[in-house]
Amino acid sequence: MLQWTRHVAKQAAAIGVGLAVVGSSGLALADGHGHGQGHGRPNPAAHYNFNNLGSATWAQPALRLLVTQGVLQGVGNGQLNPNGQTTRAQMATMLGRLLGWNAGTPTPGAPVFQDNATIPSWALAFVQQAAKKGILQGEDDDFQPSQSVTWAQAAVIIDRVFSFPAVPSGQVGADLAQLPYSAGTPGWAAPSVAADVAAGLFQGLLGQIYMPNQPISRAELAALLQRAEQLKPAVVAQANSVVVGTITAVQSGSVTVATGQGAVTVPLESSVVIYEGGMATSTSVLQAGEGVVIGVDGTGQGAFVEITSGGPTAQAGSTASGAVASISQTEISVTAGGNTTTYLFAANLSVTGAASLAAVVPGDQVTLTVSSGNLVTAIDVTGAVSSASVGGNVTDVTTSNITLSPAGGGGPFVYAFAAGGPTVQGQATSLSGVADGDQVTLTLNSVGQVVTIDVTSTSTPAPTGSVSGVLVSSNATSNQVVVLVYANNQPSLTSVSLLGGAPVTLAGNAASLGALQTGDPVSVSLDAQSQGVSVQASALPSGEQIVSGSLVADTGGHVTVANGSGQVTLADGASPVAVSGGQIVAQGSIALDTAVSAASGAANGSLLLVVPA
Repeated sequence: MLQWTRHVAKQAAAIGVGLAVVGSSGLALADGHGHGQGHGRPNPAAHYNFNNLGSATWAQPALRLLVTQGVLQGVGNGQLNPNGQTTRAQMATMLGRLLGWNAGTPTPGAPVFQDNATIPSWALAFVQQAAKKGILQGEDDDFQPSQSVTWAQAAVIIDRVFSFPAVPSGQVGADLAQLPYSAGTPGWAAPSVAADVAAGLFQGLLGQIYMPNQPISRAELAALLQRAEQLKPAVVAQANSVVVGTITAVQSGSVTVATGQGAVTVPLESSVVIYEGGMATSTSVLQAGEGVVIGVDGTGQGAFVEITSGGPTAQAGSTASGAVASISQTEISVTAGGNTTTYLFAANLSVTGAASLAAVVPGDQVTLTVSSGNLVTAIDVTGAVSSASVGGNVTDVTTSNITLSPAGGGGPFVYAFAAGGPTVQGQATSLSGVADGDQVTLTLNSVGQVVTIDVTSTSTPAPTGSVSGVLVSSNATSNQVVVLVYANNQPSLTSVSLLGGAPVTLAGNAASLGALQTGDPVSVSLDAQSQGVSVQASALPSGEQIVSGSLVADTGGHVTVANGSGQVTLADGASPVAVSGGQIVAQGSIALDTAVSAASGAANGSLLLVVPA
């Protein structure tokens, strides 16, 4: 170590690079956040059952990744509690672990809250650092560590941490409108939420789900943090510094190095000098797994590289070879000799023989380097395929990706769609026809994106008819919907019982039955027994308004409904329809002060007035 340090010092002096920051602990990161992993903990993923997450199964990749990195820990007894609400103390702790803050270091100058004594000891240092940095703030001199964090609050905090580009004030409303349920976003949160939308934070998240004033669950926050990490700008080395670490990737004109403060990309000068064993050599010797010291000049480029330890062949651990059966951001399944084995990734994973992890696809022949903890530290692609296919059972599908439990076991795994979306064939003709439980075969391109979905069998019978009209009511408990149908301008009601697991979409995005409202235009596909096999709800027509409350006036031509927000008067329109007790009735038969749901412009410009059952 002393020999190469002297050598580096000599070269540094020649190019004017100071050694004040030599060593991974002194690396200066140019993104201003210090987004280092800072984890350095034994991998705890084996302590949790990721195949028993219930309704949070969709977030399994994010949960597994954050657990593996040490960002997310359980609540005891091997339980992650993915559907539990996230408290302010928990969020401060997750952010601190993600950003590499020291859990045991006092924070001089941090705000002192009146309720400091109620902050859990495991969270106190993280809360102090988050407060000092302005990431989390108190209210009325209290921190309120047990208070649940809402979606809007989480969106603002994530924007503060990752500093997504600001959206012009005139564009904020349009960006918010891209989220189906953005109504009710507080004014103080709107600019940050718009910046998150523009950056792509919500893309692929259960149909861009975002409920501003609802508490965010641990699984939902994990998915947002994983997405934010993917979107953050690349961290580059600061000018006039020295980078010390292990190469994880070699690109044309740059290298990426894993350091004690995270992955750092270092552009290389065209005249960069490479040293190995005290001798000058060429850039062709640089490979993933090599320990290096890189001197960075005043322009932020690597002027010299000292190779201090060997590449992949020098890594400790066993190897495993075979064909990739499936792969996600956190694990890989490899088939060899008829047996399929799944391995988790280490935090410092390196890839050779392919441009990146995203370029490793099912069918590729690979050799894995596996650590003593059974974690994959390196993937070497020895034989790549131009395209691949994978079959299995659909567990979730959105407008941007599909989640599959492969037929060979393992997973579930998330596969992103190629640009332009996939072609759908077989027993479905469009993406909206692909449902949970369907058996499908995916065709993947060379970077692992889905280009074709072949539905080989469906979880529900093929539809033989449909009922289209305006939604009067939906009942998630009995799994029924009531639809107002206009035929020859004559209104009638049709009640449809839905098959268990029948998919529901709203404006093209997966939704729950409870998300639909009175007045929504709907089309229910029916099987041969007139049972609903799917429900497609359209976006609300322009000018439609839905009001729930108490009927306080019916003047003939207008009705007035009052609720906690005040009174709203709606016009009857051309052919008003009133429904009570499951029957179409005369509007005047509904007494004043009766609880009603009124939809203006629901059909043919009419007013739909419903007395809830």
